Amino acid sequence: KPITLNIGGKKYCTTQDTLMKYRDSFLGAMFGGYIPLKPCKDGSFFIDRDGTHFHYILNYLRTGELILPQNKPHLSKMLLLEVEFYQIEELIGKLRGKTQASKQTANSEPPFVSTILPQDKLEFSEKLNEWVGCQNDQKWKLLYRGSRDGFKGTLIIFC
Repeated sequence: KPITLNIGGKKYCTTQDTLMKYRDSFLGAMFGGYIPLKPCKDGSFFIDRDGTHFHYILNYLRTGELILPQNKPHLSKMLLLEVEFYQIEELIGKLRGKTQASKQTANSEPPFVSTILPQDKLEFSEKLNEWVGCQNDQKWKLLYRGSRDGFKGTLIIFC
């Protein structure tokens, strides 16, 4: 049975299965019975969001592929705002990767030049002192443990 969504005045037709592909998302909760629904007079379900880019989200739900035009560099950032509203975690991760990549290509130099820091504490401190421009007797303490991928705490930053 087709479902018609009215996203900020733009209408989209799809199926309940497509909308529930990610059950822990807003759309999954909405059409999975967790949010009480009342259709509009025309039978569509209204969501008060900008519908301009929703077709990218819907196509992602249908195919699992995120295909964006190359000639719209700011589209990823705008789409990320919408995807965060719909809480589609997998797509949020893909878009965050795209926005990070576009930020790096927009700058002449990436914000962090990749260098593997030595495991030896003395050599590690020396390398940090070299980067920051401090004297070699600078004392460092663990301030934050993070990573490039957000999952493993392999990169240690001292200050």
